[in-house]
Amino acid sequence: MAITLGSITLPEDIEWVDEYKWSPTVETNTYTLTGSLVIETATRQAGRPITLSSGDSTWILRSGLKSLKTLADTAGSTMTLTLNDARTFHVAFRHVDAPAIDAKPITWVKDYTDTWPYTITIKLIEVPT
Repeated sequence: MAITLGSITLPEDIEWVDEYKWSPTVETNTYTLTGSLVIETATRQAGRPITLSSGDSTWILRSGLKSLKTLADTAGSTMTLTLNDARTFHVAFRHVDAPAIDAKPITWVKDYTDTWPYTITIKLIEVPT
């Protein structure tokens, strides 16, 4: 199954590099004036960072990169991310951690064409539906 972001198909072996670095559980620990410990916990409703990286061995074509850039440059855009295993997430680009899209051509050339390959990192955040 292909990985898609909205209507854009991403390389099928792009990696979700921070999948297990986030927890929905948040906690604060405070002490009262008497020295007692008060622990408060809650569950986040959204905000999970999702960073997709091609690494050095997976490439996206410049044409796909241009489509992603257009989508990222649309303020307030949200889309569905569908992974290989059919999991879906409602996401937006994570502009607070700029750049939301970081891409590098695999080698430098004078004139890039739409079929030129790039490595890419895409920073997303899960948003409420």
